[in-house]
Amino acid sequence: MVAFLAALACAGCCALPLLVPLGLLTGAGVAAATTGLLVISAVLFVLAGSLWFLNHRRTRRRQAGHACSGGRCSC
Repeated sequence: MVAFLAALACAGCCALPLLVPLGLLTGAGVAAATTGLLVISAVLFVLAGSLWFLNHRRTRRRQAGHACSGGRCSC
């Protein structure tokens, strides 16, 4: 889902300069599109940070619960 949103934002950002000279997007449309792209990028930023935090926390828990006895590890 996150990758889909990133691809959508990327496609929208790349298509925006092409739509203006073709007359398919006016000044108000450009303003709305850029605002929408900023909102999507903010959401993606928060999602990326949350996913990093959860992965970091899960990795730390796994390392904290790891205990090798006698110098030999069976994991």
